[in-house]
Amino acid sequence: MSLLTWLLAAILIIVLLTAIIGWLLAAPKYQGPITAHFDGSRFVNYGGINANQVDKIFKFLLTRRPTKWKVPKDAVKNAEVIERIDGDQFRITYINHATILFQFKGINLITDPVYARAAGLFGLIGPLRKLPPGIPMEQLPPIDFVFISHNHYDHLDLGSLKKIIQTHNPKIITTLGNDLLLKKWSKKVQAIDWWDSIRLTDGIELICTPGQHFSSRGLTDRDANLWGGFVLKTAQGNIYWAGDSGYGDFFKTIGERLGPMRFSCIPIGAYKPRWFMGPIHISPDEAVQVHQDVRSKQSMAFHWGTFNLADEGWDEPVLDLQSALNAQNLPLTDFQAVLNGTFFQERW
Repeated sequence: MSLLTWLLAAILIIVLLTAIIGWLLAAPKYQGPITAHFDGSRFVNYGGINANQVDKIFKFLLTRRPTKWKVPKDAVKNAEVIERIDGDQFRITYINHATILFQFKGINLITDPVYARAAGLFGLIGPLRKLPPGIPMEQLPPIDFVFISHNHYDHLDLGSLKKIIQTHNPKIITTLGNDLLLKKWSKKVQAIDWWDSIRLTDGIELICTPGQHFSSRGLTDRDANLWGGFVLKTAQGNIYWAGDSGYGDFFKTIGERLGPMRFSCIPIGAYKPRWFMGPIHISPDEAVQVHQDVRSKQSMAFHWGTFNLADEGWDEPVLDLQSALNAQNLPLTDFQAVLNGTFFQERW
């Protein structure tokens, strides 16, 4: 056989293996009635905004100019762990990336728990962890609820989730379709649509909110399952967790329908280059706009500093956030980017 024949055969084998692996990794697909954001087979963003397709993904990978992350050695911090928060206080702890622990009214809720070494396949292949979690897995307080925003590997880490289920047996709340993947490991899974609500306990309601993003775990399940965030609605004030999202007018709608927010968690990382990341990840400038759209009294940044997913430097999101706040004449204390393990504890 000629060299060209061998080369073509090798390319064909690689393509076939990629297709087979992509098919095997694909998540089960949601099936349900057609809605304003579900066309019967795929979920869509408000305004028809699409995430980048394969051609742009290849362009991004081939033209990346990532800034090398310089993580300070003293950036490691472990939070003091409290088993429960009762009475008129709430406590919100930034664990890492999109993993945040909410404690209030005797309830412990954790979002998108990711404890893996890497944000990718099997927790091993993909962007490597640059900072340890602020609360080690074995030190988590009793977990009553888990919220899973969507099925990307940096948000739905099956290894971490299985350990939490085995240890705490929490109720899992997720967006439409992701329950099909999770029911194999837990019988306490409930999927909800944008604007649907679930009662957590007396006087506390979780309302699923829209985002602008996409979903997939393999090659054949693009946008087959939903993505989103939530608002915790209480008589003392509402708390917002935005999930993974690009910027859209729906943030103003969330503010109008469910604001003002007593506290908000808003993503600021993985935003460069804007031509590629703009549709799916808000920038620090846009994060400040979200803070204003939802009329948040106090906000905390997340989705930065742990996994290098884009081209900005390690502390660039923090510096850009501060610049955006200054440009809007807002106090830096109104919207803070903190290290893993930092917590906010306030009275309602």
